[in-house]
Amino acid sequence: MNREAAHTLFRAHAAARLRGDTVEAARLASQIDPELRMNQVLFLTAFLAGVIVEEYGSQPDPTDLAALTKHLHDKHFRTDTTFNALRAEAMIRSVCGESILLTEIPFAEQPGYIWAVLAELVEPTISDDDLAEHFDLAEEAGLTWMNETLEATVRNYPSQTKPERESTVDPQAGPQVGQPVESSVEPLFGPSAAPPAGSSAARSVESSAAQPAENQTAAPAEQPTEPPTEPGTEIPTERPSSPATSTPAKESE
Repeated sequence: MNREAAHTLFRAHAAARLRGDTVEAARLASQIDPELRMNQVLFLTAFLAGVIVEEYGSQPDPTDLAALTKHLHDKHFRTDTTFNALRAEAMIRSVCGESILLTEIPFAEQPGYIWAVLAELVEPTISDDDLAEHFDLAEEAGLTWMNETLEATVRNYPSQTKPERESTVDPQAGPQVGQPVESSVEPLFGPSAAPPAGSSAARSVESSAAQPAENQTAAPAEQPTEPPTEPGTEIPTERPSSPATSTPAKESE
């Protein structure tokens, strides 16, 4: 369904609803596809804005709003305990500069509160010309809102999707404000690992360098262990010759 056909359907449905023709209103409502619900709510919100401005001005008096809110509560809450008159008031205030209040009303409930307010402010005997004038203003306002939203989206889109420029920061100049600090692991040995002169670490290094070379070499290989000796037994200073190499003593003649 194109835009013109959709708005013709919106107009016919709204006229039947406001004039109390429930049968025709139900028949026309069944022809509004689910994907058109958002457009219909936008049309009704703009229609409500025109009616409110005509009845109360662009800045309704709080006293008038309070009286209307109380009237709506007394009328609807008796038969429908889910009806919240404060949300109906929020719908009115949302079209008078407090659009943030729309976030307090579930989207599925917004049309119901709009119809409740319109039923109080629009006479069922309204002429076709007056109704058509309201519809024209509603469509114009709705189109203006849509254009402003699209323009704002397009205006902000390039800055949101602009690719990041390559970094021109000199790596030797150190980290810049707002830039991540890169860390690297320094070698354990070499010039870059030397501690500052005069520090306790430097003195420790110098002390270790002054130790004898044998202290810095690898540990000596393990020596064979001598067998334990009995107390009082003299330990020979020389190892006995191997039986294979010893020469037997000559027998005395």
